[in-house]
Amino acid sequence: YSDQEYYIKPEAGDSFGHTIKYPTNDIEFYFEGNGVISKAYRLKVIPAPKISDFQMELKFPNYLNRENEIVKNTGNARVPVGTKIEWKIRAKNAATVDFYSVPANINPSDQSVPETMTSDKNGNFSQQTVIGKDLSYALKTSSNQLKDFEELTYDLTVIKDEFPRIVVNSDLDSVSRGPVQFVGHLSDDYGLTQFQVVAENAITGALSTANLKISRDDFQEFYYLLPEGLVLNEGTAYEIYFVVFDNDEVSGPKKSISKSFLYRNKTRAEEEEEVLKEQKKGLGNLERAKKDNEEREKA
Repeated sequence: YSDQEYYIKPEAGDSFGHTIKYPTNDIEFYFEGNGVISKAYRLKVIPAPKISDFQMELKFPNYLNRENEIVKNTGNARVPVGTKIEWKIRAKNAATVDFYSVPANINPSDQSVPETMTSDKNGNFSQQTVIGKDLSYALKTSSNQLKDFEELTYDLTVIKDEFPRIVVNSDLDSVSRGPVQFVGHLSDDYGLTQFQVVAENAITGALSTANLKISRDDFQEFYYLLPEGLVLNEGTAYEIYFVVFDNDEVSGPKKSISKSFLYRNKTRAEEEEEVLKEQKKGLGNLERAKKDNEEREKA
């Protein structure tokens, strides 16, 4: 065959054998021995369905303010949760390309029902999905003669949207009456949307909430003067804390709550009584200082 003659090697018994390695085209051949020629045979080569070009288009959630990306020649990627991935594949001699997907660390072929990629007449295949968790997947090519001839396996790792962070400090312990100062900072991996101060009645649990102005930046400092924006009853103890919300548009805004501070909103009478006590204490200190001074002068 192919205008060449090949000797057939003897095998066990009266058998002979010959191997045609990696044929790329159809081959016509016959056997000849001791002046006898066999009829002609034809070895038909079936074209293999194989992927020739492969890319993924990554479309990130809008709230990330991140430009879309194209990843070529690999199916592995780390993407933020909620990313829409579109696979665009070109395959030769393929009738179908099947998409198998399972949770991470499981063999994708264990999925019993794959999704068949959308295709056109030019050998272009596509598939798209929104990624919410780690994923292992496989691509398998098939022709009308060869089933699952080529298999490519990949992994997708999801980057979760983290909870926002809040740090608060106060001079509450050093203030006996009047406004109380709170300072701190807020941060998030992508941005913030809302910031609140909450006063929770220590007895009834009733809440008074005020929205505080912030930007959408991922890091910012704040200053708050209690009780601005809150409605507090006199003579009542409250737990004061702060709540911050991020900008997660995939699962909904996530919130974090600061540590709480115990604050008693004193009555006017209690404040006046404290003032009188402080005045009496001050007068007493003056009297003692005057007396000590007189005694030093006599000595």
